[in-house]
Formats: sequence, structure tokens, C-alpha cells
Amino acid sequence: MVQNGSVIHRVEEEEDPVMMFTVGKDLYKIILISAHKSGLIRQYTLDELAKPEIVKTFRSIHTGPISLMKIHSLPNDGGLILGTGGADGTLKVWDLRHQYYTHNFRTGGGVCSTIEFHPSKLQVAGGFNSGGLYIWDLTNSKQVHQLEGHHSTVTGTKFLVERNEFLSAGRDKVVIIWDLEKGTKKRSIPVLQSVEDIYCI
Repeated sequence: MVQNGSVIHRVEEEEDPVMMFTVGKDLYKIILISAHKSGLIRQYTLDELAKPEIVKTFRSIHTGPISLMKIHSLPNDGGLILGTGGADGTLKVWDLRHQYYTHNFRTGGGVCSTIEFHPSKLQVAGGFNSGGLYIWDLTNSKQVHQLEGHHSTVTGTKFLVERNEFLSAGRDKVVIIWDLEKGTKKRSIPVLQSVEDIYCI
């Protein structure tokens, strides 16, 4: 942790280096999740006045390295879930509050490159380096849509709730607007360069 340009805390595991991490907020606590070379995932609580405290250590169940992670606060009860994407072509979801693994979405589509949770519905989107793009329902573990349009790594995704649309960007130099209800492409916008992420203002 860095404050005012100075390091105030370190999370170090010399024999098991950190490969990926993400940070979120649970009520009044800051949560740090780290993925390690051994396949372990560690959950810490952070406080600027105290050393990071390990809350839980668990095995990722991915058969390869974790490529990215994302924490999401549930809209109904404020519970926290964690999405982990792996090089094994899967996206897994974990309940951090109750500390168990809830979903395993398999695609066979290469490395998971994006994870995006719907802000108000129990849905998650996953993009892959094959160009594959999927949306799943977390209430029944079923696939809602398979969005076919990218020909290279999907690098950015965003739900546009007020318009019932979904945005995706990729290294194939296009941004695609999708109809969320039908799961169909509304518009493909050439941007003439590879896009590494997408933000809406």
C-alpha cells in the first residue's frame, strides 16, 4: 500500500509470488485478493494503521494460471463476489462473504481476457482471447447470450443498463454495440487501432 508517495504496507510471499490482484470494498473494509503462482488465492483486509490481515486462503481450482480477477458488490444485499478468469478457458465465481465457490463457466475459448458484472442483475459477461464473448445468468448458471462479432482478443466490456445495451472492444480494432435483450449486434464501430479497455463517461 502506498500513501502520499510512501510505502506503508507490503504483501509479500517470497516462496509463492503474486501473479494477479484486485481490490474492492466490503462495507467499511478494503479487501485485497491476490492470486499466486501456486494456484492459491488469498483474501486480505487492509487498514492503513495495521498490517494486512489474511482472512482466507483457498485453491483457485483453475487448471492453469489466473489471467484476471474482478470483485463485485451484489445489488440486493451488498455481498461480495469474485470473478476469476483463467488460461484454461473458464470463468469462475466465488462468494467472498460466505467463502465458497458458486459457478464454473466453461467455454474452451482460450484465455479469459475480460470479466464484467451486470450492475443490477445477477449476470456476468466474459470475454476471451479467441474473440469469444458470453453472458451468463448467475441465478441458474445458464448461458444468456453468445455474442459473435470479434475476431481477436476481447479487451473491454461494459453494460449500458439505461439503454439495455452492451459494449465490447477488442484488438480487432472495433467497438461493438449489442442489444442485450436479443443478444444481437446493433452496430460495429471501426476505431482503426487496437483497444485495450473501454470506459463510459
